[in-house]
This record gives sequence, structure tokens and C-alpha cells, in this order.
Amino acid sequence: PGPISGIDMRVIPVVASTPGAFGSFFRTAVQLHNPSASPASGRIVFHAQGTSGSANDPFLPYSLQPRETLYIPDVLVAMGRSGIGGADLVIETGAVPLTAIRIFDDGGASGTTGMNEPVFRADEALQAGQSVLLIAPPDLALTRFNIGIRSLVDGLTFDVAVLDERGENVGSV
Repeated sequence: PGPISGIDMRVIPVVASTPGAFGSFFRTAVQLHNPSASPASGRIVFHAQGTSGSANDPFLPYSLQPRETLYIPDVLVAMGRSGIGGADLVIETGAVPLTAIRIFDDGGASGTTGMNEPVFRADEALQAGQSVLLIAPPDLALTRFNIGIRSLVDGLTFDVAVLDERGENVGSV
């Protein structure tokens, strides 16, 4: 689904609260910080994987006092949800919060492994005619490499070319 016209928002490409392979369990932690001297509020809207966004999608409201930081250890659990999908950070009043999104495998007492995820404006997403290059790990048997795609408009089409280490095309979709 595309952004709501006239609304200031940021795209969170992936959020998850779901079991994975080999006993892993993925979560998405969110930190929002209000950098301004005025209150700020909005909502995080979840769009489940494989479904079109709608006005009825679940959301979690936020309200931040000046210079306050809010920590949400598992954003989907906070919404009473699980699964995988994407989310929008919708700014309703005040400043755009500084955000830190971390997707991680929760190993419990053994600790966590994961990565930070960037948040971006919808107009910063790839546009028609643009391309991106993703470099895969050299040994996919030892390293996990997931690619997810979230469309922000209807009618999305894209081409994928797979190149070997010499830059030779080995396949396309």
C-alpha cells in the first residue's frame, strides 16, 4: 500500500515476531526519541506479509514528551500480534522521532544476534527505472541471506538478474 496523502510517515521495511529455523525466534525492538522541546505523537501501523494494507490494519499509538525516549521490546507483541510484515511510522503531531529499529534472534539467556534496520521516507524508496545491487555472501550454506520486498504502490513489477563473482549472468526472473 502507498503512503497516505498529506501524512508524514516513515517506512519500516520489516517487522517480525515469529519463530525461525533451527530454534530461532525473531523479534523487532523499536526505540523512538523525541528530539524537540514539544510533545510528539503518532502510531506504528503493521501491514502483515502477503496482504494489502487497509485502514483496518493494527497499530500501536505513541506519545512522547519533549526529549523522551520510548522503548518497545517487541513491537508486534505490543500490538497483540505475531508474524512478519512491514510497518509505517505515522507522525501525527510534533517532531519526527529519531528511531532505532533492531531485528534480532532472541536467544534468551544465551543473548541475541541481529541487526539494525534503517527507516526511510517513502520518496526515498526505489522508483521506476532505478536499480539496486545486492551482494550475497560467498557461501550461502554458511550464511543466511534473506531478501524481502515491500511495494508502496499498486502494480509493482521488477526484474532480478543473478550474477556470479565474475559479473556473468547466471539467471534472471
